[in-house]
This record gives sequence, structure tokens and C-alpha cells, in this order.
Amino acid sequence: MVIKMNKEFKQGMIEFEKENYEKALNHLECVNPTDKNYRASIAFRISSLVKLERYNDALSVINPLIEKDPYDELLWFEKAACHINLHEKKKAYSAMESLERVVDPTNKQKILLVARLYRMLHNESKTIEFCDKALEIDENYQDALNEKVFALVNSDDKEAIDDVSERWIKVSDKRIISLIPIFFLKLFSKDFRGCFELVNEYCDDEEMGEMLKAAIYKDLTDELNAELLLTQKIEITLDEALKLMLDFKEHGKDFGKIHGVQYFIS
Repeated sequence: MVIKMNKEFKQGMIEFEKENYEKALNHLECVNPTDKNYRASIAFRISSLVKLERYNDALSVINPLIEKDPYDELLWFEKAACHINLHEKKKAYSAMESLERVVDPTNKQKILLVARLYRMLHNESKTIEFCDKALEIDENYQDALNEKVFALVNSDDKEAIDDVSERWIKVSDKRIISLIPIFFLKLFSKDFRGCFELVNEYCDDEEMGEMLKAAIYKDLTDELNAELLLTQKIEITLDEALKLMLDFKEHGKDFGKIHGVQYFIS
């Protein structure tokens, strides 16, 4: 009998790896509670139900198990995720509170999973809190930096943005392509000079550099609702135009001369 159950578990695992979750369930549900693989089979049954978006069915398995073992991290992770996906906000937050109490505070991967669940709840402040907890364990933890970047997209916290940008640059390969998330973070937070300096310092691809600077110029002029006007038709570089617009934004300078030609910003 035990051999049969082990065979069911192994076949269930094979189907799970193939992403055949219905077939996986058919096998995993045949694993007897006395079998040595039973606990593992329960974990994969829950995961299969979640993959199939059968969240209520998953909760019907999870909840009785939590009653027996209220300190099981995996069960609380899955329970919170189910409630989030069911848009049961109150129950999700209740599960998250319990998860915070039982999660291993020394495990950066598990702490980051908490941050990701809070991002699913659109709670940026809690997402950042747990990203920071993970970064306290490993200051160069790139997955946590990545999660924090997304959480800060709509933030005006320049100090936090500058901090995560510096950390990201430190662990990156210093190529502009790997710094694109930081570029857009600064762009969305309207740190136009920071964007400009990032491109100038790290972009050695002229075509990409011009494309990124054009994006900065467009967002900057849209934000200011202003345009640069010249009294004579001359060619100026994108860098020059950006510097004039940045001076206008930061110092209010709305006229002057460039290459001997008068310009106005209005």
C-alpha cells in the first residue's frame, strides 16, 4: 500500500512539474495520511489549487491545517495570497498580520515574499517596510531592491529614491540597460536632472542616450507646460535644450542667449 501511495505522490509531482495541475491533484489526493509523503502532498495540492485559481478550495484545505499548526509559515503565505486573489481585503490583512508574527525574521527570501504580498494589496508603505527588512539582512539583495523600486514609483520621497538608486547602481554592472528601472523611477518621480545625470554618466550608446534624453525632455516640458523658443533658426543639441529647461525649472530662468541667439521659455 505504501508503495502505491509513493507512486501516486511521484506521479503527482511529475504532473505538477509539467503544469498539469488537474492531473497532479488527481494523484496527490490519493496519498494516504499515513504515507511519509503526505505532508508534502498537501503542500503541492494547495499549490495546484492556487495555480488553478481555485482559491476557495485551497482555503478549505489550508484553514483546518492552520487550526492544527498556527505557526506554519507556508500555510499563512498561501492563505494570505488566496484572500488577496479573492479580493477579500479584510481577511487578507488579518492573514498578513498573522504571517508577520510567524515569518522567520532572518530569512531574506521569506521577508521579501511578505513585501510582495503587500504590493499585491497595493500597500506601498508596508511593501517598502519589508523590503527594508530584507535589505537589513543583505544590503545588496537585488530582488528586494527591485521590489522597492516598484513600490517607490509614485513616491515623492527623494531621500528613499536616491538611496535605492545608489544601492541599485552599486550592485549593477553599470550599463545603462541594467539601470533602466532607476531611470524610470527618477522620471516618474519627476527627478529630471537625476535622469539626465544618470544617462550622461552611464550611457555609452549614443542612440539610446538620445532616446532617453528625448523622453526626459518630453516629460519635463509636459510637466512645466512650457516650450523653448529661439529668435533665430539655429541647431542646438538635445543636451543644450535640456539644460535650458532644467535651469528654468530649478531657477526660473526663462530667457537668455545660446550660441549668440536669444531664447525664451514660455
